[in-house]
Parts: sequence; C-alpha cells; structure tokens
Amino acid sequence: MTFLSLSQTMGERPGRAAASSAYRWLTVECGVYGVLVLLAALFRLLWLGAKPLLPLEAGHAWSAWLAANGAETTLAPAPDSPLLYTLSTLLFWVSVPSDAVARLAPALCGIGLVLLLWYWRAWLGRTTALLAALLLAVDPWLTAYSRLADSAMLSIFLGMVVLTGLMQVANQERDDVTESPWRTTTALAFGLLLVSGPQAWSMLVVLALFYWLCAGPVSQAWFRQSGWWLLVAGAAIVGATGWLARPEGLGAISTSLTVWLQQITGSDGAIGYPLGWLGWRLLLEQPLLLIFGLLGLAAYRVPVAATEGEAPTQQGWVRFLTLWLVWGVVLALAPGRTPLSIGLLALPLLLWAAYGLTVLVEQAQSGVAWRENTLLITVLSILLISFTFWLAALSNSTTFDATLARTMLVILVLLFLILLAYTLWLDGRQARLAAGALLAAILFMCTISSSWQLNQRFDLAYPDGFFASYTNPDVRHLAANVAALSAHKRGDAGELALQVEMAGTPEPVLGWYLRGMRNLRWVLAPGVVDGQSPPVVITLSDAHRLDEVRAGSQDSALNQLAASYMGNRYALRDHWLPATLAANEIPETTPAAELGFSARLQEQLNTRWLARWRGQLRWALYREAPAIPPTDEVVLWVMAGENNP
Repeated sequence: MTFLSLSQTMGERPGRAAASSAYRWLTVECGVYGVLVLLAALFRLLWLGAKPLLPLEAGHAWSAWLAANGAETTLAPAPDSPLLYTLSTLLFWVSVPSDAVARLAPALCGIGLVLLLWYWRAWLGRTTALLAALLLAVDPWLTAYSRLADSAMLSIFLGMVVLTGLMQVANQERDDVTESPWRTTTALAFGLLLVSGPQAWSMLVVLALFYWLCAGPVSQAWFRQSGWWLLVAGAAIVGATGWLARPEGLGAISTSLTVWLQQITGSDGAIGYPLGWLGWRLLLEQPLLLIFGLLGLAAYRVPVAATEGEAPTQQGWVRFLTLWLVWGVVLALAPGRTPLSIGLLALPLLLWAAYGLTVLVEQAQSGVAWRENTLLITVLSILLISFTFWLAALSNSTTFDATLARTMLVILVLLFLILLAYTLWLDGRQARLAAGALLAAILFMCTISSSWQLNQRFDLAYPDGFFASYTNPDVRHLAANVAALSAHKRGDAGELALQVEMAGTPEPVLGWYLRGMRNLRWVLAPGVVDGQSPPVVITLSDAHRLDEVRAGSQDSALNQLAASYMGNRYALRDHWLPATLAANEIPETTPAAELGFSARLQEQLNTRWLARWRGQLRWALYREAPAIPPTDEVVLWVMAGENNP
C-alpha cells in the first residue's frame, strides 16, 4: 500500500464519512423543525416580562427569591413544586431577579417540547409529527404555560421526555436492539417529573396508560431493575433539594399532591371555573383542535402514510391516545378545574388534530382540480369576509338589528348551496378538499390570533379571562414610588422602614415587588414599633376604605393614619371571568300588554341583546368587556408634615 493510499484510508475517508454523516442531518425536514423551534421561541420569549406576575406566579417567585438571598418571612407561601423552587433559586442566585427570569425555565421547556416531536415520527408518521409540531409551536394554552412562572410546563415537558424515551425503546425493540441510550435519560426525567409539581400526578396517569398499552419488554424490565430506580431516586432528590442545598424542598412533594387532589375535588374553596368558562376557552382558542381532532379520531381507520413504516403496536397506540383524551376530559370537567389542568386535554386533542390534518394533506397530494378548487375557495372566502363585516356591524348595534341578522343568514345559506352545487357538478371529494383546506386555514389563523391575544397582548380593558385574577401593572408603580421615597429619605432605595398590612398571611404580589425593601415588616395592623411610627405604611383597601379613613373611623390604627399620614390608592389585582358577560336582564320599558306580537318580540330581542348577547359577541370578537373589572386596591400612606423622618 502506498503512502497516498494509506493517507486516504486513515485521513480523507473518515473525514468524508463524517462530513457525509453531518450532511445527512441537513435535510428539508430538519430545516422545517428548526423554523418551528424558532417560531415557538418567538411566541414564548417575546416580551416575556411585560405582564406582571400573577398571584400564583408571585408566590413561587417570592419563595425562591427568599431562599436565594437567605431571607425569611413568617407565613411566606410554601412552594408546591420542588423542582421549580430549585431552578428559580438557582436563576435568582446567578442573575438579576426579574419577572422574565422567573418565567425563563418554563419558557425553555415549552420550546423543547416542540423539538421532542422529532422523535415521535415513527409513531405518528413524518407528516403528522410535523403538523403536530406546528400546532404545538403556536398553541394558545401550551404557550401560556410556557410564559408562566409555574410548574405546569415543567411537568408536561418532563412527562413527554419520559414518554418519548419509552417510545424510542419500543422502536429499538422492533429492530432487535436491546440496549438503549434512552435508559438513563428516561430515568433522570422520570425522577425530576416526580418532584416537578401538581400536574406531574396527572402526567403519571398518562405514562401508566402507555406502559399498559404500548410499552415493550425492555422498558417494562426497567421498572424491575433496582439500578434504574436508583437513578430515578437520585434525580428526584437532586431536583428537589438543589444538590442537597435546600432540604426543605422535599416537603413540597406532599404539598404538590395536596394541591393536585384539590384541583380534582375542588375542596380548596378557591374561585371556581364554571363549565361555561371551559366552553369559551375551547370555542375561542382551540376550534382547530376541537374540529380536526374529532375528525382525526373518526378518520384514523384511513391509513396514514409514514415513510418510516407503520407505527408499531398501532392498535395499542390508538387506544392510548383515546384514553389520554378521555383522561384530559375528566380533568377538564373535574369540580376543581383550573387553567393549569386543561393542558392534558390540549395535548391528545392536538395529536388527533394532526392526524385529521394529515388526512387532508394526503388527499391533496393526488387528483386535485386546482383551477376549480381555487375558484371555489375564492368564492367561499369572499362570502366569509362579507359575513365577518356584517357580524361586526351587528355587534356595533345597540339594538338587535333583524335586517343584519337575516343578511348573515342568507350569506350562510348561499355558502352551503354553492358547496352543494359544486359537489353535484364536480365531485364530493373535491368539494370536501376545498372546504377542508379553507376551514383549516381560517381556524389556524384564528389559533394564531388567539395565542397572540392570550400571551402577547395585556390590556385590562380587554380581559381574556383565562385566569380569574390578574395583577394590575399599577403595583409596579407602587414599588417604584416606595423605592424613590426610600432613596430620597434614606439615600438608599431599599433602606426605608416599611409596614405592610396582611390579611392573615403576606400578600405574595406585594412580597415579590417589594422584595428590595430590607426593612419591610408584615403586620396585621399598622402601629408604633420601638416607640416610633413607621414613615411609610401600605394597607389593604377596597374601593371606599380610603374615603372612610379620611372621613374618620372607629379603628384606632386607621384614625392614626388619617391624622398623621397622606394616602394614595394603587390597584393590586383585577378579577374577571366570562361568566360576568351574562348580566342581569334589563327590565322592559314598555308593558308587554300594550305591544303587538312583532313589537313584543323585538322588545324581548333588544332586552336580551343588551343584557347578554351583545356583550358576549363583542368580547368574543374584540375581547371587549362591557364594564371595568372589579379591582383590589392597596393604599400607600406616607407620614406628612414635620413628623416625616
């Protein structure tokens, strides 16, 4: 062998092989997944800290900040997610605490969730997995979880990692591969899942269903190996305690189970989310998943092409997805339903919707009359745009305009007749294909719009009603003004003595946003401490309490504030749910006996229109609330006159 041939064997050929291996990853499919990951990052990271932390977020963030700074506060909120507590404590220790930093870990998990679907192609098929990744990248609910300083997205992501590991092992068993690199990854993810928070217990039910219906002998053998469980236990302990730095995190595991049981039974006595709230959420934010998910569930018997072969254990897989969907419905209908518990309804519905869209894509790959279908879609689009304009005009009317309603009905009837004529003239398959493509495009645009409205737009005059309570941005002004007072009077933005009234326990929103005040004292009632009156006091207040204090009150503490302090209101949180759209009936202005049948009918329609229908329609279209949401307030009291230190 010559030197040249030896150099080619030892150098150039391995280099070419490595380059060829790298180029095999540079496919169009990989590029599309990369674009979807960037799209998911845009929806989850853009303006991440623009919205103030919700009360439930503030409790998690404040507890972690206290731990990161070695501070203690009596009766501070107890964390219900050991893993989120550990991650947030680490982030606050290595960076500057902020609203965006508090939400960073869930946001990264939400982005990684899109990438996981790359490993689901053998089960879903490439087209279905790609469509599922697209839907997941812009899904309103899953994006909301990713932009929330809460453990829901951590549990969903880790549960999906474990599920992916079990799926990969089943694929390798089909290829007679007994050793899997996913063994360690699955064990570590499973251990972290156990300490990730309340929603982890719901994910355990999903994993149990997969283990029962689809898991193979190798993955089943893992659960009988002590070494695998040692990895699980080690990951759980490290995740809960932060490398044993926070042993108190182990106590939060039982807290998470308690919170989960309360979400199932509704025994915590918190503000309930009625079934009407769930209906609004599905109608406004998940119409694509709802319609095409049901279509996919019904049409799964139609073969779905998969370039990597048929999905293994297909029958068990279908049963698993169906039972997962049933479990999601149970969680959504449970008495203690919350916005955090309906995510497990969105995930299986999303996968079924991807199957439904795949059927549409496959039918469009052959035998499509593009010229006729384009013409049909154009005509239908014009009719739908006209319907939208008439609907907007109806929503602007202060009385129920029967002419506008009849015009809208005529447009819908005309649309149906055109579809029927096209079906009879050409064929039903082309009509279904055109109508399905137009419906999918419209619903996908509605999904993007709803996701943007829910996660990127924050205006208290246009509430989305996803959560019952929202922190008012005015609390940031309160914190800034307190810091300015401290800098002016003490030369340090965090040095001023401050008393904050609490209703039994500290308010987590105030605790988080006033975290820089080193001399903050939580009290049940403001008063003299060490013979000195505090220069600044914050009291809880409703809309009239400040006026009562200024007018004089029997309460000695309030009398002292009224005599020696100047006060100013700040909004703390706002409360709003779509149930408030169902207002009380407006009384009739004219006795029914004095009206004819048509006039009486018009009067009743006008009454119901103003009382309920118009408000619901305008909120559905524009998120416009008919009245300003009720607000909880606090009062900032500053010592006045010569006594002001």
